[in-house]
Amino acid sequence: MGLCETDTIKEIATAEFNKRIQSGEKCSFDEIHNKLRKEKGYPPLKTEEQDIEEIIDPINDKQHYFWVKLHHDFFDTLIIKKLRKKPKGDTLALLYQRVILLSLKHNGYICYEGMGDDITEEISITTGENIDDCRVLVDFLVDNGQATLSDDKTYIYIHGYEDCTGADKPKTRMKHSRIRKKQQEQYNQLS
Repeated sequence: MGLCETDTIKEIATAEFNKRIQSGEKCSFDEIHNKLRKEKGYPPLKTEEQDIEEIIDPINDKQHYFWVKLHHDFFDTLIIKKLRKKPKGDTLALLYQRVILLSLKHNGYICYEGMGDDITEEISITTGENIDDCRVLVDFLVDNGQATLSDDKTYIYIHGYEDCTGADKPKTRMKHSRIRKKQQEQYNQLS
């Protein structure tokens, strides 16, 4: 009996979802379905987004990119202009590009591997650049919202990675994939 009732709940949720979509309302099938399940005394099912968050680990995720693409206005952006105004600014701008390249190995993250005393020294060792320049760059990037350093300082996320690779965050990619899939299903139902 439980199986039949849950199938009925799913059919009702599907009908409600389709009705809302056709009226132009933005909604989530998972939310509608879980609300109906809760009303009937069934536990909610995990949503696709919850499954994605559990699966995706950006530090250990496989590498997706092997190159970067600089926009034609890379050196005209305010952050690069500000960086180049600092002492050794041209060196820091080049180092920033090398750090972006370094972050490709872990999808925008640079992880402390224990080669140096801290992550900044490790960046210095890896890039072959002066440790003081690396410290200035990391501090500059964090202070200007271009990088996020973990509280325990074991990894740093370089935001420029997204701009230079065209990368979407994994949740965004999956969201767009679900939207395309639902649109295709609706199109197939209309045909």
